[in-house]
Amino acid sequence: MAPVLENGQRVTVRSLSLYVPGDIIVFSDDFGQLLAHRLLGIYLKKGTVHYLTQADNAPRADKGITRRQIVGKITRPVPLSKRLYAMGRFMYFTGKWITARAIR
Repeated sequence: MAPVLENGQRVTVRSLSLYVPGDIIVFSDDFGQLLAHRLLGIYLKKGTVHYLTQADNAPRADKGITRRQIVGKITRPVPLSKRLYAMGRFMYFTGKWITARAIR
């Protein structure tokens, strides 16, 4: 299956109290790297709730993660056009600010 998100793509993430299979969640792996994988299911292991995830293009599921590792659910990807618009606005106002400071 092809991935829904591109590497490095900006997204909106929201922390929730409940995650359901099919959600794309962002979590921290054992090395502190943030990953976005699809939630497959939730299970109990030694009295602790674990979440089973898998990347869309991976052949098998990841090892289970705990609730503390979850950052949140991806609520929507930020389109490239909006990112470019925001960068353009930032550069425009930064230029105006620098020009105003130079005139003083």
